[in-house]
Amino acid sequence: MAIRAVAATVAGVAIVLTLTSVAAYGDDAKPPQNAARIDIRTPGGHAASLTPEDLARLPRLAVHTTDRGGAPSTYEGPKLVDALAQAGVAVGAKAHGQDFARVVVVMGSDGYKAVFSLAELDDSFTDHAVILADRKDGSTLDAKDGMYRLIVGEDKRPTRWVRGVTSIDVLAP
Repeated sequence: MAIRAVAATVAGVAIVLTLTSVAAYGDDAKPPQNAARIDIRTPGGHAASLTPEDLARLPRLAVHTTDRGGAPSTYEGPKLVDALAQAGVAVGAKAHGQDFARVVVVMGSDGYKAVFSLAELDDSFTDHAVILADRKDGSTLDAKDGMYRLIVGEDKRPTRWVRGVTSIDVLAP
C-alpha cells in the first residue's frame, strides 16, 4: 500500500515537472523534448498525446483580442480543431451526423475546464478562432499561462480561456 502511495506521488511530481512553461527556457530557446504534452482522449478509448513538436507542425493563427484588463493582445498558436484532427478526431469533411453532437472539454493544469460543442470548433461550421496559444505579443507565454493557453477569440468575456492546457476530452452524446 505504501509503495502505491509513493508511486502516485512520484507520478504526480513527474507530471508537474513535464508541464514546465517554455518561459523558463527564454523567448528564443526551445523547451526540452516532451516538456509538455496535451493528452487528447476520444470516444471508444482512443487516446493521443501531442507534443510541442506535433503542435508546431500545425498551421498557426494570430488572434487579436483584449485581455481581462482591457489591454490589446495578440495570441498565436494552432487552432484547437487542427490539434483534434491531428489526434484522429473526425472534423470537416470527415465528420458526419453524430460527430457534431460531440462535446469537447479542455482542462488546464489548475483543474479549470471549458466546454465546447465540436461543431463550434469546426471550420466547416464557423469562422470563429479557438487556438492553443503558445505566444502572446511575440513572446512565449509566461509561467502563469503555462505552455499552452486556450484562447477563444470571439467570446465577449475570457471565461473559456484555459491556462496551462493539459488535456482534452472529446465525449460522445
